[in-house]
Amino acid sequence: MWIILVWIISASCYLPLYFERLGYAVPNVLIQAKYLFVIVPIVYSLICVNRKVNIKNWMRGLFVPKVEFEALILCSLIAFLGISCTSILNKEAWSEISLPFSILYLFCMAALEEIAWRGFRLEYILCKKTKRVAIFIVSLEWALWHIPMWVIRNSIGLNEIVFWLMYTVLIGSILGKCMVQYKNIIVPIILHTIFNVCFLMPIKMSVIFVLCIWIGVLLFGIAKRKTSNL
Repeated sequence: MWIILVWIISASCYLPLYFERLGYAVPNVLIQAKYLFVIVPIVYSLICVNRKVNIKNWMRGLFVPKVEFEALILCSLIAFLGISCTSILNKEAWSEISLPFSILYLFCMAALEEIAWRGFRLEYILCKKTKRVAIFIVSLEWALWHIPMWVIRNSIGLNEIVFWLMYTVLIGSILGKCMVQYKNIIVPIILHTIFNVCFLMPIKMSVIFVLCIWIGVLLFGIAKRKTSNL
C-alpha cells in the first residue's frame, strides 16, 4: 500500500505542470505543487512510523551508528571518479556561482529521499525478503517513482527513459548496499548527493560509469566477506 500511494500522490504533484504544457491555464500556485514530489514519500513514511514507534527514536536510530572510515573513503573515491569523468566529458556542467547552492539543495533533497526510501522502505522490505532481493526491489520502486519527474519536468523522451531507469536502479542498489553495510543513513545521503552533483555526463556514459562502480562495490563486498571468514 505504501508504494502505491507514494507513486500515485507523487505523480499527481506534476499534473498541473503537465496540463500547463498542454496549453491549459493553470494557476501558478498549483504548478508549484511539483515541489511536493519529494515531500510525499517522507511525509507518508513518518505517518507510518508514528503508528508503531516514536518518530524521534526512529530517526535517531538512522543516524546513531558511527560512520566508518571505510565509508568515507568509498564516498571520496566515487566523488573523485565522478568529478574526473564529468570534467573530461562535460566540463561546462558546473557553475562556480550556483554550485554551492546546488550542493546544499541537492543534499537536502537527498536526505528527504534517503530517509524515506533507504531508511523506511528498505527497512520494511528487509523484514520480508533477503538483503539482495530487498535492495533490488526498493531500487526498482525508487527508479519508477522518478518517471513523472523525468517525463513532465525534464521532458525526457521514452527512448532515454530506459537508460535513466538503468542508471537509477544501479545507483539505488549502491545506496541500498551501503545502508545495509554501514547502518547509518548519512552514508547513502552523501553518496546520493555525490551522484547528483558529480555525475553530470550524457546518460549512456553515466550508466557505464555507475555500472563499473556497482561492480566494484559488489566485488569489494564479496572480498570483505571472504576475508572475514578466514
